[in-house]
Amino acid sequence: MADKTMTLKQRYAEPLSRARARIGRRIFFAYLGLYGLFVVAHVGWPQLTRYRVGGVGLGLIACVVLMAATCVAALLFHLWCERLERRARQGEQP
Repeated sequence: MADKTMTLKQRYAEPLSRARARIGRRIFFAYLGLYGLFVVAHVGWPQLTRYRVGGVGLGLIACVVLMAATCVAALLFHLWCERLERRARQGEQP
């Protein structure tokens, strides 16, 4: 009986928190892998950074791609967490 008086936030705060953390870890490690490739490419083949594409250095293009990937990762995290919360509101277990 006491369980029915609990609010949605009280009932699902801990499971939602764990699910969000799991999503965050997955996105973080995927981005870490991408960043690792970026670092290995720049350390292993430094001549690549001096290569020009349309008058812009390849190193600068790679940095812009990494920044865009960061924004995409943040957007994905937000969208997936919103989906979790929506499911929790409908009564599903996160």
